[in-house]
Amino acid sequence: MWPVLALALVPALAAAPLHAAPLPACAAHDGAELEPACREAIEAAGWRDVLELVEPWIRARNYTRALAALDAALARNPRDADLLQRRHEVQSMAEEAAWLASRERGGDGADIELALAETRCTRLAGEAALRSCEQALRRKPGDAALLAATGDHLTALGRRDEALAAYRAALARAPSAALEQRIALLEGSNPPRPAALDEQLASLQAAREKGLITPAEYDGRRAALLAAPAAVPGAQAGVRADAVPAVDFGRYHALVIGIDAYRHLP
Repeated sequence: MWPVLALALVPALAAAPLHAAPLPACAAHDGAELEPACREAIEAAGWRDVLELVEPWIRARNYTRALAALDAALARNPRDADLLQRRHEVQSMAEEAAWLASRERGGDGADIELALAETRCTRLAGEAALRSCEQALRRKPGDAALLAATGDHLTALGRRDEALAAYRAALARAPSAALEQRIALLEGSNPPRPAALDEQLASLQAAREKGLITPAEYDGRRAALLAAPAAVPGAQAGVRADAVPAVDFGRYHALVIGIDAYRHLP
């Protein structure tokens, strides 16, 4: 009897596909929008079936339909780690494809240059990074992150006054404890010897031209520089020279270890 039953099952097994397509209500379509029957099937399916369903669409770069299917599945299981991970991956693929398509069309060239300048400003160091910050600030004046990065580069290059101006401008637009600390450290550090008035005015003018300070800030600081009394050359040195009185250190003897002969030093 068993051989007869086995022979009877052979035609049925041969007629069945080796691997049925997942969610037939969806597999027959490839439009960007999900059909109502497809959406219902996805919401009732398990996460493995959904992941298997979207793979052909991903290979065909039909990211819109794949994302719609994953979103429909996540509507029922919003915390499913496998679905969330795959959706994140597909979203990244879609964004990269859109960026490449825009680049091939030659559009948004200015946006690409801005993105490169921002990246160099915030990730590189030295004069090259500072030039990138200035380039990005011309497109995005007043951007707090760019101003803070500018202050970092100026500090590293020893341009203390310009760094303070950049930090203060960034702090005015985006209050930050980290920026306050950087400003305090610079203000508490020993500044270099006072520069001549014309050098200070030139540095202030450069900060204004680069957009590090506003015209109102420029006018106020320029007026303060012009109103400050001129330093008296040599006055500070005289104070330091007189600050240490003469000291009588007495009389000493030189001793050479192992020798009993002492020499008197006047």
